[in-house]
Amino acid sequence: MRGEGDPRRARFLAEAEGWMVGTACTDAAADPRTEAFAVAHRARYGTAPAPWAVEAYDAVRFAAYGLTSVGADGRAALRSELLRRPWQGITRKVAFNAGGQFFGPAEDIGAFLYRVTDGKARSVARADDIGKAA
Repeated sequence: MRGEGDPRRARFLAEAEGWMVGTACTDAAADPRTEAFAVAHRARYGTAPAPWAVEAYDAVRFAAYGLTSVGADGRAALRSELLRRPWQGITRKVAFNAGGQFFGPAEDIGAFLYRVTDGKARSVARADDIGKAA
């Protein structure tokens, strides 16, 4: 959760000291499941991943998984393949929504908790990990 250059974000974070904030994107460097992604991103591009970068990576890999599974059978086969079973990404397990055109979290709700401290949103935990024994 970065926001360099946006004065509204900076003002919000200054006023929200101590708040707990939930979001659907993870801090790739702070989440043990996505830390390797953050390291590889920094090595390749010289910067930390932007917000939503790791979720976008999972979405593209989910589509690629479906495309490689169906061969040349086309869009209908892709939808059938993606509906067949959930796929484990690095941020969460996802599944295609049979009633629509979107994919979403399966068992893992895909939510992350941050605490605002010293004008910055700092990752605390994955929502599904809260309350579990360490």
